Amino acid sequence: MSDTENPASDISSCDVIELDWFDTAFALEPAQEDEAKRRFMTLLAESGPAQGNIGCVRRVRNAFGETFALKYPDLASVAGSADVVRNARVASFFEEYRNQLAVAQLHGFPHVYGYGSMKGTPAIAMEWVCGSTLAAVTPQRPPEGDGVAGATVCALGIAIAEVLEGAVHLDHPFVHRDLSPANIMVRTDRHDLARQVDRGAFDVCLIDMGSSTRAVQDASFTMLSDIWRNGTPEYAAPEMLTRDVPGVGLLRQSPSIDIYALCSVLYELYAGHTPFRISEAAVPSYYLHKMKSDPLPLAPREAADERLVAAILSGIRADQAERPSAHELLKLLRHAYDENVCMPGTAPTDTPSPTYVDEGAHLAIDWQEVHRKEAEQRHALKRARTRRAVLAGAGAAAVGLVAAGIATRGFGIVDRMRGIKGSFAEYSWEELIDLAGRIAAASDDEAARIATEHRLLNADGTVCRALKRFELADGTPATAQLLGLRADERADGTGVSGLTLLLNTPLAARAMHPDAMVQAAWEASEARAWLDGDARELLPRELADALVPVRKMTNNAGAATDASCVTATEDTLWLPSYAEIVGKRELSSFNSGYEYIGAVMNEEGLQYQAFLEMNLSFNQANEPLRRTRDGDPCFWWLRSPSPDVSLERGETFFNRVGPNGDPFHYACEPTLEQTTDEDTGDTYVNTLMPGFCL
Repeated sequence: MSDTENPASDISSCDVIELDWFDTAFALEPAQEDEAKRRFMTLLAESGPAQGNIGCVRRVRNAFGETFALKYPDLASVAGSADVVRNARVASFFEEYRNQLAVAQLHGFPHVYGYGSMKGTPAIAMEWVCGSTLAAVTPQRPPEGDGVAGATVCALGIAIAEVLEGAVHLDHPFVHRDLSPANIMVRTDRHDLARQVDRGAFDVCLIDMGSSTRAVQDASFTMLSDIWRNGTPEYAAPEMLTRDVPGVGLLRQSPSIDIYALCSVLYELYAGHTPFRISEAAVPSYYLHKMKSDPLPLAPREAADERLVAAILSGIRADQAERPSAHELLKLLRHAYDENVCMPGTAPTDTPSPTYVDEGAHLAIDWQEVHRKEAEQRHALKRARTRRAVLAGAGAAAVGLVAAGIATRGFGIVDRMRGIKGSFAEYSWEELIDLAGRIAAASDDEAARIATEHRLLNADGTVCRALKRFELADGTPATAQLLGLRADERADGTGVSGLTLLLNTPLAARAMHPDAMVQAAWEASEARAWLDGDARELLPRELADALVPVRKMTNNAGAATDASCVTATEDTLWLPSYAEIVGKRELSSFNSGYEYIGAVMNEEGLQYQAFLEMNLSFNQANEPLRRTRDGDPCFWWLRSPSPDVSLERGETFFNRVGPNGDPFHYACEPTLEQTTDEDTGDTYVNTLMPGFCL
């Protein structure tokens, strides 16, 4: 049998892998193509192939010592079959690659570097994830009875559910469809396992996308490619264990499949065995067994675990409609060990799922943009025609890979060697501080060039919306977003700061001031003093030491009718103003006699670029401005007082962004740490969500 007919058997026995061709998952300048080829075309295998769902994975390294994972489809198992069978498997593998591209820069997924061919067999080059699978590390986690300690199970569930929640907020939700302990890895390159267990916070990564899908795909393709796409029976939802049920094609595209599997994994961790013990059950149909039977009883080992167990069981339901969403499951897990929290099913949740402006969320592939780029570059990419022939049976074109790379703003090892990361989210604080210094020292045009090259700005000049994830000094997970470049004046008068950022995670739930304030506001507030003192100790040391004091304009009187009350303060951590979020308002947008409100608030700064690009409403709900604390919606204070309410009440009332993202939500007195909605009875905390400059 020739190499082309059975390439898998050939490459599994050799040490050096020569690729026929390779397309990066990102756009390259022509001058960079040769360098990319040198890095990916010749690889040295460091391990034998490991069998995945429908493919094999090998650890490889290039001549520069860089390590990757190389995955290729298992075509040996279909050798001798009709061409349509082989082509369908290649098509499934290419679809896996497209699905990986969509999530490659989201938290919790491996990076992808590109797609190529070795002796006629397609291959994906991706990140080699350092760590161990959940199955391998289970014995190392704190045991209780036959399973793992409830708090550890809960922490793992939260980490995995956060990854799933991010994936379902893409333009076309990503569904893994084969979550199991073998396909969930705990990364150990940043923190070892023992530290993650001690802190109850896990760095997880979902691998093996061979069964994945992105809803909603063409039904004919789904029926063809799903021939090999199944879930692991012990953990899979019943709809992944059959193909002859009416409407199963659509059922197989639901994100609830991953919820079922995740809860089955958590069940096994807690109980020490799987929910149905499929491997021990002599049943003719796994599908019918899971449809007609409930999971084995799961009793909490102690009273404190009751909500955790209820959350786990809430996801192992035969009917998709009865399973919680990723957001709902995440909320249940986050509150599993809280006091006075409703049990799953006792009250419907009316908390809307947040619209993610999250790490890599901008990577959702816009296929209209892909097709437009294909048309633009068809002439320049004539060299790809021979590559298209390789994928002709899959109905895919290599030019589509390049276009997809453009649409996803992908990146690769060439950029990494130049210190360029995939997005704002991936830079360390030290790297961002260095970039901020370069941007601050440059002209506006040069600053934009630097920021675009380093993907702080997108190719169209818009601000990268990816969130930077990091940890506060006490280990609490936090995120920050980029607001703009060169947007704030340094307090010492020496120029501008390079980058302005805003925390998307509350530093605290606090009042603005312990007492009523009369003819005083932000400048005299206890919140400002706390942000300038104790709050800085909560930040990573390298970040806290690099904060740039800037000049902030604010109505520091509270009750006011003209802009003379707006004065400057010097701040390192500060709360945004109303104008910095929504911009200057036309005075005519206020009711007659209240135009002075705009005259005062318009002087409190300029709108940041990131907020401008969100097309925010100045007095209605805005999804991008919704924030949560411990999974629950919250208010976040602005430094802007309400001039009219402060006049009416005889003391300063501050504006806040509401739980629905309304930046002009009713103002309240500075002494309140929380607010109860008179209509619904819901209570929301008031939080400090500061901005800062580098």
